[in-house]
Amino acid sequence: MGIYRGAGGTGDATTDIEVSILAALSVSAQTAANQASTSASNATTQASNASTSATSAATSASSASTSAGIATTQASTASASATSANTSATNAANSATLAASFTPSQTGNAGKFLTTNGTATNWNSTPLAITNGGTNATTAAAALVSLGVQTSATGSEIVSSGTTGQRDGSPAAGYFRFNTTNVQFEGYNGTAWAGVGGASGGGGNPIMYENDSVVSVNYTMTAGKNASSTGPLTINSGIAVTVPSGSTWVIL
Repeated sequence: MGIYRGAGGTGDATTDIEVSILAALSVSAQTAANQASTSASNATTQASNASTSATSAATSASSASTSAGIATTQASTASASATSANTSATNAANSATLAASFTPSQTGNAGKFLTTNGTATNWNSTPLAITNGGTNATTAAAALVSLGVQTSATGSEIVSSGTTGQRDGSPAAGYFRFNTTNVQFEGYNGTAWAGVGGASGGGGNPIMYENDSVVSVNYTMTAGKNASSTGPLTINSGIAVTVPSGSTWVIL
């Protein structure tokens, strides 16, 4: 058996070979350890990824379950709404049918109005009485007469009348009435009541203006106006006629 002695060896050949084998085994062990560490790291990463995937899957499943619940609720609500809509449509149809049953045909009933006795309805051409909120008339002109606004279609307009003490408590400009105390028409000009009238005379011949001879009611002339009366005049005790500054009252 030959013995190999390596060049530059420090011992015998057997010792050098053993050292080389141990060095090779050490490198292989380190490599295996590195590979094992890498595999362990990969396994840990894969385990973490698997855990994350499981969590995501659980979250997705929960979301899907929630969405399914919402969808079920919405479907139920839609169904209830559809049912309500159908009920409303049915009620409307029934109401229309009922209304039609209480409304007589309009054909041939021009100028008439609908009345009811609480059970049935019918067309009526008899004017509704004033006591029932009507005018007791079938035309506008007749209604004015019926309501006491006019004496007749070609007669006179009927205006309010009363004593001086019965005048409106808070009049406004434009009010018009007949004063039975002064026996004349009067209007409110926004400040005071004033007589309204023109010349009078017989047979449609207005030739004179008449005035009372006794002043029995307090009176204030309109500011900026002048006035005249035919005397003699008597001003009753406690009665005053006020003539504004700048105005003139002439008694002839």
